[in-house]
Amino acid sequence: MQKNIYNWFYFENKIADKTWKLASVSLAAQVFTLPACIYYFHQFPLLFLISNMVAIPLSTFALWGCIALLFVSPIPLAASLLGKVVWLFIWLLNHSVLIISNISFALWDKISISVTGVLLLYIIFSALVYWLLKKDLMALKIALLIALVFAGITSFNKWQSFHQKKMIVYNIATHQAIDFIQGQTYHFISDTSLVKDELLQNFNLKPARIALMLTSESSLPGVLINKNNFYQFYKKRIVLIDSTLHYSPLSKKIKADYIIISKNPGIKIASLAHTFDCNFYVFDASNSLWKIGQWKKECEELHLHSHSVSEQGAFVTDF
Repeated sequence: MQKNIYNWFYFENKIADKTWKLASVSLAAQVFTLPACIYYFHQFPLLFLISNMVAIPLSTFALWGCIALLFVSPIPLAASLLGKVVWLFIWLLNHSVLIISNISFALWDKISISVTGVLLLYIIFSALVYWLLKKDLMALKIALLIALVFAGITSFNKWQSFHQKKMIVYNIATHQAIDFIQGQTYHFISDTSLVKDELLQNFNLKPARIALMLTSESSLPGVLINKNNFYQFYKKRIVLIDSTLHYSPLSKKIKADYIIISKNPGIKIASLAHTFDCNFYVFDASNSLWKIGQWKKECEELHLHSHSVSEQGAFVTDF
């Protein structure tokens, strides 16, 4: 009886020790990859300890099972049975991670951080670890000082985001995509196909909006006025041309700061120049390159400025 009790406590302590080691490794790995994860993926898993405690053992069994599968592959029956076991581990891994990720507070996302912020976080973590291991008070003071600098930079970036006024014409092939931005709010103009494609939006638009700390979408009443294809954002006038129209010369030209051309309209820059008093033309990524080439040549001949989103990247201007 005494031996059984001893064996039980030994087994229990062994499990506790393994669990503690697994949690320690998981915590250490997560802490030192945290800055890079935030920088590249703009998110942080809050339940990483729980998910790692499940994912690490299952992924380990699946990995060793795949290696063993290579050796038993000449034996069809053994390979079939082992393959089913490996499939079970992979299925459990995927579904356990999905279940945890569906918890409402499992993920903290839309985090924006600069390269400088990443370096500062690594200095803070390194100094804190050194303080914990060596009991060096100077390392703690350095960590606190750098944390104060990091907080100051983050607060300044937040303040800047509240006062930003921008227009962005995104570089998404074959699509029209424009954001008018006031503070942390934006108004999005796009074609129907892009509006319906959430995957394409997340890949192309979400990183930029996170970097600019945008939090909500709005029609921006009071600062953005729209009538047909004419927009006024603060004191700037923008004309959006996305269809083939014929513009007749006017006795007095229409003043515009930017003309954005989308969707391959059959127009001539000279015809637009007779109607609009505008010195800057933007050709978005929904236009074909050969048409953009023709329009750019016309702009050069008329001494007008132009920007090709497909060739020069997204067009970003402050107001």
